Amino acid sequence: MKKTILGLAVGAGVIYLVKELHKKGLLAPYENKLHKLSAKSRRDLRNAIAAGKNEAEYIKERAEYMACKGKEKLDNITGK
Repeated sequence: MKKTILGLAVGAGVIYLVKELHKKGLLAPYENKLHKLSAKSRRDLRNAIAAGKNEAEYIKERAEYMACKGKEKLDNITGK
């Protein structure tokens, strides 16, 4: 319980400090860097999602191909 209250107090203090620094304009030089960092993170996330989708699509196609090939072999064995 004490750790929770301490964490809330520290969090509130940090928020107040950042708010005051923003009012004074001391965070302006860092805003551009943070914007670039967030844009890069969003781009990397989109790329990772796209790569995951492509990989899943490839696995699906490969599984369908192997199933079809297996069915053909089975048909050849049974003589159909």
